[in-house]
Amino acid sequence: MNAIKCDRCGNYFDCNQLRLRGGSCSGESFGHISVRGENNHCCNYDLCDDCVKQFFDFMHDTSKIVGGESDI
Repeated sequence: MNAIKCDRCGNYFDCNQLRLRGGSCSGESFGHISVRGENNHCCNYDLCDDCVKQFFDFMHDTSKIVGGESDI
């Protein structure tokens, strides 16, 4: 088994226990995300389950979004 280091908090974990519910990815584990950054370069991140929970909390809090048309 390979240990994974969370790219956000630095904790080590074996695998994600959290699973996605609904949609085409239902039942899949969530913890490895890809983010498209500047010039469409892709960055990959591994998140532990605690950081996955915080990520979903963040994504549902639109007050944390800045730039573009979100300020209107």
